[in-house]
Amino acid sequence: MKTAILLFTLLVVSASVAQEPNRKQTGVKEAEAPKATYPAVGRGMNQNDAPTLLPKPLPALHPSLAEIARAARAAHANSQHAQLTVETDDLQNKPQDK
Repeated sequence: MKTAILLFTLLVVSASVAQEPNRKQTGVKEAEAPKATYPAVGRGMNQNDAPTLLPKPLPALHPSLAEIARAARAAHANSQHAQLTVETDDLQNKPQDK
């Protein structure tokens, strides 16, 4: 019985010693975050620090795309259109060429 009490006491003491100590009791202070000073002035990146990259412009088209589109519409409007219109698509009753 005495051995059981001794083992239990040893177990409880070893468990309490094995836990991490409380930081407030050890005297170790955590580092505090630096306090912001106001007014804080935010400024962008200095323009001289960043390289300037400009896209290479495409050459001007001669004639322009608008002129090409107008010419295509005019050619389509002046093209030859169908002269004969068929009322049905029935192949058995198609008109005879005479």
